[in-house]
Amino acid sequence: MAPEPFSTPPLYSQASTSSSGPVTPDDTESLDRVWSAVRKAKEREMAASPSKIKSLDRGRSPPILHSPLRGFSLEPSTQPVARIPSPAPPLRRQRSIVEFKDSPDGTRVTAKFDIPGVAKEDMNVTYHPFPARLEVSWKTVKVTEREVEEGMTIRDIEERTVCRTIPLPEGTRFDEIEAKLLRRLELTYPKMRATRAKPR
Repeated sequence: MAPEPFSTPPLYSQASTSSSGPVTPDDTESLDRVWSAVRKAKEREMAASPSKIKSLDRGRSPPILHSPLRGFSLEPSTQPVARIPSPAPPLRRQRSIVEFKDSPDGTRVTAKFDIPGVAKEDMNVTYHPFPARLEVSWKTVKVTEREVEEGMTIRDIEERTVCRTIPLPEGTRFDEIEAKLLRRLELTYPKMRATRAKPR
């Protein structure tokens, strides 16, 4: 049942709209009575309707459910509940593939690439003069075989190509770069030269 509509008196009485003065205490009390009646009617309406927040329904009795389907029951199910997968482990920061080290005199830099399992034939170092840079790339191939049925095997080939670019100082010549491959690929090249900014 809907609450009866209320008519609120005007904020200013007839006496206050004239030049006689401000709102009187009688007008304020009548407004308080109207608003308290509106609040009580709203409380009754809210108490009759179900709560939108599930945790507030704990003190109330559960609503009666009627189902149009035959054979429907509210009894707990005996079917197994699907397992929720556990969250993935947090990502760890991986160690960098490249390690940079300055020479003792501070004029050259050595870049050491730690790429185990990559053959020399699968590595490529390219020098580009404009703009001066080195490109180091390598390729890895991973082959896995699994038997699906008797006599049927699936072979997965995963090919991955990685490329790293190292900027060089302007004017670096090809003969200033050294490369050697022992356990790791090591590239030695001139260090960036600091240049003084032109005064304005």
